Amino acid sequence: MRSLALITGLLSLASTLLSTALADPKLSKFASLTTGSKSKGILKLDDALYTELTTAPRNYSAVVLLTALDQRFSCDLCQEFQPEYELLAKSWIAKHKSSDGLFFGELDFANAKATFQKVCWLYSSLVMVDWGLH
Repeated sequence: MRSLALITGLLSLASTLLSTALADPKLSKFASLTTGSKSKGILKLDDALYTELTTAPRNYSAVVLLTALDQRFSCDLCQEFQPEYELLAKSWIAKHKSSDGLFFGELDFANAKATFQKVCWLYSSLVMVDWGLH
């Protein structure tokens, strides 16, 4: 009877270690970046980190706010929306103590001009196709 309990315990430990070893390294990386972030669990992204976060394959979801908070851009809407986004992210994180596979990120124009150019080009292309201009 004792040996059965020992074998069950060892199998449980082995399955835990194996699942940890086989875990998605991207998921682990973003979970650790989120817990280590100074900004209430919101990932501060740049071009490289945004690309890594959004590149397939992935087994998680991400909500990313594209913004321009620097005063030189005069984005009043960005300034007004920022606290609401932080509140949403903070509320979600407080309710779901672990990441649950959902990450909140912020991509500021000052740190990611190349990504903004790609997104704007893609958006304008889709609008042109939608309007039959392409």
